Formats: sequence, C-alpha cells, structure tokens
Amino acid sequence: MKSILSFCGLLALLFAANPLSAQTATALLVNGTAAAKFDIVFMGDGFTSAQQGEYNTLVSNYFNAIFTHDNGGMDDVLSELQDAINVYRVNMNSVNSGVAQFTCGADPACPAKTPTSPNTAYAFRYSGCWNCCWMSKAGDTDTRINNALATVGLSGADYVVMILNETGFGGCSYGRVLAITKSTSNNVLLHELGHSVGGLADEYDRPGCFAGPEPGARNASINANTPKWNLFARNTSTTTGNPVEYNVSQTNGEFEGAVYKDKCVHRPSSNSTMRGNTNLFNPPSYDEFWVRNKPRSNYNFQKVYAGDFKGTGAADVLLHFGNHLAAYEVGVPDGFTNAGLTTRVKSSYMTAKRISGPGGTWAVTASDQFITGDFSGDGKDDLLAFFPNGASSRLGLLTATATGFSCTKIFSGSLPGWSMQTNDRYFLADFNGDGRKDIYVFNTQNWNPFYMGMLRSTGTDLAFVRRYDQYLPGHLLSNTDKYFIADINGDNKEEFVLFNTASKATRLYRTDGTQVILSAQYLGSLPGWSSADQDQYHVADFNGDNKDDLYIFNGKNWGPEYLVMLRSNGTGYDYVIRYDNTLPGWDMNDDDSYYVGDYNGDGKEELLIYNTANWDSEYLGRTTSTGSALSAAWQKDWIGGWNLGGSDRLRVANARTGADALFISNTDWFGYFVPAGAGMNQQAMYKDYIRAFKHHDFGWY
Repeated sequence: MKSILSFCGLLALLFAANPLSAQTATALLVNGTAAAKFDIVFMGDGFTSAQQGEYNTLVSNYFNAIFTHDNGGMDDVLSELQDAINVYRVNMNSVNSGVAQFTCGADPACPAKTPTSPNTAYAFRYSGCWNCCWMSKAGDTDTRINNALATVGLSGADYVVMILNETGFGGCSYGRVLAITKSTSNNVLLHELGHSVGGLADEYDRPGCFAGPEPGARNASINANTPKWNLFARNTSTTTGNPVEYNVSQTNGEFEGAVYKDKCVHRPSSNSTMRGNTNLFNPPSYDEFWVRNKPRSNYNFQKVYAGDFKGTGAADVLLHFGNHLAAYEVGVPDGFTNAGLTTRVKSSYMTAKRISGPGGTWAVTASDQFITGDFSGDGKDDLLAFFPNGASSRLGLLTATATGFSCTKIFSGSLPGWSMQTNDRYFLADFNGDGRKDIYVFNTQNWNPFYMGMLRSTGTDLAFVRRYDQYLPGHLLSNTDKYFIADINGDNKEEFVLFNTASKATRLYRTDGTQVILSAQYLGSLPGWSSADQDQYHVADFNGDNKDDLYIFNGKNWGPEYLVMLRSNGTGYDYVIRYDNTLPGWDMNDDDSYYVGDYNGDGKEELLIYNTANWDSEYLGRTTSTGSALSAAWQKDWIGGWNLGGSDRLRVANARTGADALFISNTDWFGYFVPAGAGMNQQAMYKDYIRAFKHHDFGWY
C-alpha cells in the first residue's frame, strides 16, 4: 500500500439528503467542532441502494477495529486518542454495482482487465496493479467527492477513506483521500492511518542504499544513533519488552532498512505496523500519534480516580477528561498496563465516552462526578456517576468489568424516596455489612428543610431505606455540616462522623443497617482538643483494631499548628496524644495537607503530609504509627525524576491488602509512587499520556 491520512468516532446525526443520490451522513464519533478536531469521513463507491447495508457493515467493522478497544488485539492508539477525532459515514447510492475496470499500461506485468464502465457515485477505476497504485480517479472524482461532502456539511473534513466495492486487493493515497477496496484488512487500514494521522514512513524495504536526506518521519533515520527514538532506548542497545519485535534499538544500527531501501537507513524496531502490517506500532511511532494529535484532545491528568477496578487487590487508575473516561490497570512493580514492560499490547484497557449495559447508556460529560466503591459486591470497585443538573440530575451505577464498565442502572430526576438536585452529596458506605457499598446522600443547599437519605445497594439497583427530614438524631441538619465515613465500632457497618464548623459540635453516628443512631457527641471540644472552624478531620484506623480512629489537624485558627490522635473506643473517642508545632521528624505548618493510608502494610493507617508553600522547597512527609504515636521522615524537592510542585494533586491508591501507594499528578504529568524505606519511591512516571513502554533516562514508563 502507499501513503495516507485519517481519524476517528461515535454518535448519530442525520444530515439533509440529496433525493437524486439518497445521500446522507451519519456521525459515528463526535467530540467537537471540525476546527477543533480531526475529521475523518468514510465514503463508498460502487454500492447501490440495495448494497448500503453491506457498506455500513464494512464501515462499522473498520471503525470498531481502529477507533475502539473492541478490536481483536489491534493497536489501541487511535482509540485512546478518540477524543481528538470526529468520524462520519457518508452514504451515497451508485446506479450500478462495483467500480470500473481497466488495464494499467505502465507495467507489462500488470494484469489484463476486461474494461467496464459502471455508473458509480465517484467514478473510481480499478486496475489491480501496484505500479498504477491499484486504482485511479476519473477527471471529476475530486469534484464529486467535494460536492458530496459539501451537501452534508462536511466540506472541512481532514481525511476521507473511500471504500470501493471491489473484491481485489489494493489501496492508494491521493492527498486527503485514501481509496481502499472492500477486501482491505484492518491491519492495512491501520498502516495507512499511520501515514496520515501519525505522519509515519513505511518501514519495509527492497535492495538498495537510501540516498536521500534525513527522512522527516519519526520512525526512519539515516543515523544509527538517532535522537528520534533515543528516549525509548537510552543507555541500552535494545529495550527488553514483549513482544520482542517491538523492542527499540538505539545503537549499532541493529535494524537497518526502511523507506523502501535495505541499506543506509534505519528503523526503530525489528517489526511494526509500518513494516509488516502487524497489530502494533513500535513505541516511537505510537508516541508520534500522541505528539501530533494530543493538542486536539482534552486528555489530561487533572481528574484522577483510584480504585481496584480489575479486582487484583491493587488500585488502578481512572482518568476523566472532557466527555471521556480512560482506565489503566496497575501492574506491580513496573507501573501500569499489565506490569509495564512485560507487554506492549495496550496502554489503557478502556477509553470511552459512553458506558452501555443492561441499564442503558451513560453519556460521560465534563460535569460528571465519580465515586469509586464496590456496590456490586464482586470484589471489584465500581463507579457511582452523578451528573448535577437541578431537577434533571442523573445518577448512574457503572459496574466494573474485565474490559471497562457496564451501565447497570440510570436514575433520572429521582432515586427511591429522594428527589435529586445539583448539590446532592453522595457517600458510598456499606451501612448494612453485606459487602456491597450503599449510599448516604445529603442535601443542605437546595431544599429547606435539609435532607439526608439512606439507599441500600442490591448489587444492580438501589432500595430506599430511610430519609431524615431536617433532623438527624440529636442534630439539626445545616449547610455548615461536614461528613466523614467511618466504621466507629468495628462491626463492618459503615457510619459517619459529623462536624459542624459553626457550632463546633462533633457527633458520631452508628447504624444497624436501617437507621443511624447517635453514639456520642462533643460540643465545642473533644478529649484533649478545643474545636475550631478550620479543623481538618481525617478518619483512620491508626492502631489496627478495625475501629476507625480520628486524626485532627488545625494550622489556621491558633498560633502554633496542632495535630491530635483520638482513638475510637467503639462508641466515642479517647485521647491518645497531641502534637504542638512539631511531630517527631516534621515541623508542622499552616499549609500542610494530609492523606490517610497504610503506607507500610502493617494494618495501621498513618499520614502522608504535603507542603509546597511554607518552606524553601516542596516537602513530602511520611509518618509511621505505633498505634499511640507518630514519627515522620521527609523528602524534599525531587523524588526520583519527579519535581514536587504546587500544582500537584495527590491521591492515595488504597490496596485491599499490603501497603498503599500514591498517585501524584498535574495537568501534563502523572506519577506512581510506592513506599520504600521510610519514604516514597517513584515507580513510574508519564508525560502527556500513560504508556506501556520504557521511556527516558530514569526508566520512566
């Protein structure tokens, strides 16, 4: 095949039809305006009105193979980049079936064809000869294509994939138009999109020495030691991934031969899509897709969620960007996507803008809020999705599966016993101890009086349990309330701690699965602690007795900074210790931020402390709990290749067993850190996007 240019999609719009040609356009994937995204249009020539179903099936199969993860092992790079792409299908009837046949006279070896002249929509002709690019256009083919695109409002399309109703092999690129026969394999189309969307060169070769200047494409170079792909094999001759044919060589010109010559020019790896029409691109080629097309995408690391979505015991990663979700499996110890270097099959295992299932289809929006927890009881963390939109708010139960998520149930406007509103606050908590996360929902903004509801998960639905109107036991609901999920008495039923920042009252609630019961209350003070409005509550089992205790930090209301440890006795709190200004190994300051986790895997939850504002540099502190005291160690400025900064967002990656890890991210960078010694160690780090191959000097992935 020869060169091309193209991109991706999924929705459904119908444009005005031309009655003479029965011309329509259907949107397969829409993510933004034509100016903001890369528009790809599938068109067909030689398909009669009776054959439009066949044409639609061909487009659907190509679309699934190239632009979704449901692709039978094909490379996922265009699926991962689908947020950058719009994809459309244009249907236009041809009067006759098939395309014109002709004999190419440029090469005596070309097959002789019996000439035919069917009346088709775009007047393509087929020779079946490589030296004539397999096919050719008529003098008015471009005009026909442009008129058809203009009729359906797609004249600004970046790329056209024209499918010919021809069973022979072949494809030819004409600038922004790629013509292929209907027998063209998914792999060949992926190869051709490598030219157009990725700007890549062919890596296959024939005898001869390449005599041209340095190729402009990322995946070919006249230099054996080229900067084009040295980030993927720095300081090593060849990377050590699997499959081995995609390993990148940096020295000795191990992989010589590319751009149609087998000497004097090099390619990154032994094989790849651009050489052998294989399923996968080599790492530099894969990366080039992202370099060229990420500016069109909303992909970033600003909204990161952690959850054991695969049921392996480790916390995986979910990214929410624009109207898309992308999920990545954590591999221990090498990073993401099936243990990092051990595979190059996938980076994300799901990228989607719609989550479908027996409960309908959840359309992801930029306004969606997600909470992770296992409400189905199968050992995998699911997603509770909330779209806040007044009385038209929606709540979705998205159940984790092996390949992503399935929409189990959608509630529109109301839940059992509850009318949804924009400021609903949802908390996942197993309040009846059956192993499924239930829901506490509070609203102290949109109604008067205020409300709290309890909804039980059945695994596939929500059942009404109880609603509290204005009053909880012993408490008038207020918009200055803060709520913290906790199992205070260790009975495996999760209840909550309530702190009111105005009255300074703290109330502990337990549950029997059908109601909440006031267990203890503290009015203005707790044991060893005077309450203030800037108190920060952190629920944690710091002594390992399966009852949730409490850390409270205040760096704002007093002269010194304070941190107190309060132990749960099953009904209330007992004083353990208070730290004034300092705790062993850490000088507290007013901008300290605290993150609860079990960072040494001993069953006792301690604190990570992050401060980027009060000192000469940024500091990350990690504490260790004895059950009755804390000690800390700190790291400054850099951890491995990660430069700590004020825009960093930290999220604890809770493990079901063993030590918890840490995700740190900002807009363009994502880091995965694991406990090591008394501190944290950079396990993996990614710029711009999460990838499954080795990258850069420090072993980033």
